[in-house]
Amino acid sequence: MTLPRLHITFSNALNGARHSFLYKVKVIFLLIVLPPIIWCVLLLITKGAGRGLAAALGTVAYLIIGVWGCLRDKPERSFKRYLLLIMPALLYGILFLYICVPIASDVRLVAEDFPEAPTRYWQLPTGSRIAYYHLEPPAGVTKKAVPMIYLHGGPGGSVSESNIRFFQRLADHGYDVYLYDQAGGGRSDLLPVQEYSHQRNLDDLAAIIQIIGADEVVLIGQSYGGTMLASALTDDVIAPRISKAIFAEPGALPLDMDEMIRYVDKNVPKNGSMTAKAHQYTPSALFSPRAITAFLLPAQSQIVSQTELMNAVSPSETHKMISSAYCQWDANRVPQQSDVAVNYLADIVISNDKANNHPVFSLEKFSDSHVPAMLMLGECSYVYRRDQLAYLVAYPDITLSQYFTGVGHSLWNGLDNNNERAEASLLSFIENTTPPLPNYPTKNDLAKFVEDGK
Repeated sequence: MTLPRLHITFSNALNGARHSFLYKVKVIFLLIVLPPIIWCVLLLITKGAGRGLAAALGTVAYLIIGVWGCLRDKPERSFKRYLLLIMPALLYGILFLYICVPIASDVRLVAEDFPEAPTRYWQLPTGSRIAYYHLEPPAGVTKKAVPMIYLHGGPGGSVSESNIRFFQRLADHGYDVYLYDQAGGGRSDLLPVQEYSHQRNLDDLAAIIQIIGADEVVLIGQSYGGTMLASALTDDVIAPRISKAIFAEPGALPLDMDEMIRYVDKNVPKNGSMTAKAHQYTPSALFSPRAITAFLLPAQSQIVSQTELMNAVSPSETHKMISSAYCQWDANRVPQQSDVAVNYLADIVISNDKANNHPVFSLEKFSDSHVPAMLMLGECSYVYRRDQLAYLVAYPDITLSQYFTGVGHSLWNGLDNNNERAEASLLSFIENTTPPLPNYPTKNDLAKFVEDGK
């Protein structure tokens, strides 16, 4: 072979290799990299219309055009080439269409009324229609002047029958007790997802206190309800109406997430071996591709409805979620509660809103509040303990702490004498009598409390 012909052959081979390489890059970009990007963009543009079907069909149409274009660009036929082009498009198409398939019914299932308390409703000036339960003192018992309002956990949670049974004990002592489902939870009406916020919950609380009409109220906040209570103590409308505040197994202070981490690291002693003694159970349905997609999209997305996600969690998984609020050794004794349902979309939206410090929470204003407060902690809590101990540092007017052994995040759980213990501690604080348990932990013995791994 002559030198010129060898050069031509080499050049042709090089050009062919270059063209083949560029063609493969083109195929990878068009059929592997670009489809999920197009799908996400279409989801955002269509706001998940048709439960995501509009975005899925648009992406499938793009995939068909993309495969046709790649085949046309390099027309030689082979089964392997067809397979390599069609398979990624087919798999993407199946995935995107699969995500459109509902994981549960979209019909909202509302639990029957509690036997102890009929469901009543407030139509608030905020626009929320709130389900509430009014527990009144029995006939012949003198009614106390100051009513109680219970703020349940969540966000997106609701009042449970175990709550009703426990607070009836306080009503028996002469207290008017009001429990209510926050907007979107329990029997309360749903809101458009983008309307859920930490501030909306505070505005609803302010309206409820106004409707009740009492000059003062005792607020009892459990879990996220404790976080709400912290914000309420800095609210110009609510704070003047609070006579006493009770943080029962509270969630973290409503600070920006990074600010909360810095505050805890600076002010709360640390023990490297100190970890939560329980772990909150997350239902498996929330890890489905459809649910994950819904959580990643903006609040106004329509790909998954609130009721679909609520119905997706089976009774057995709900029971596991409830059980995580008990000590592990009580796992086989947890009572069945069919009335518990969580609005997970509301939970995500409100949690993100709170974590981003909307509305702005003033630690200085919180610390300057002089409403007497009590902190209640359970031995087996799944809440990060240092976040809870931050209340003792940030709020000087916590005049009483009660540490309950043998219980978890659910302090009044109906087992053994746990309800009696919680009742006695609450009444002692509210009525200024001797508490049944030592005042522990306090700000002064935080280091020892943490060192002991409590």
